[in-house]
Amino acid sequence: MDNLKVTISSSDSWLESLIESLKDSEYAAEYLTVALEGKVETNQLLRYAIKDVVEAHKKMNNLSEEAKLNYNKLDKILSEGGGAEIKALVNLIQGLGFQLVVSPQNNQSL
Repeated sequence: MDNLKVTISSSDSWLESLIESLKDSEYAAEYLTVALEGKVETNQLLRYAIKDVVEAHKKMNNLSEEAKLNYNKLDKILSEGGGAEIKALVNLIQGLGFQLVVSPQNNQSL
């Protein structure tokens, strides 16, 4: 995860470059894993990381209706409650000496 780097083109905005980078499933998986490991107590880092990956999939026309619905539900949870349950799960897993890792599925469609 330490090799996660965003390449920014001088002609594009940083967000457009990030979204373009997130079209790569391996890169997006690392990006989400880093966000899960984040130390931000409100889980805003995770919320925005998921939003960025969803946006990349939208631009590729690679986001199912079910994924859109699940994203909307999760975004509401993270925005309203801060995602305390998710943070507790991550802390427990880490406390047991493990880590949560996101990896691409064989089927790349969300």
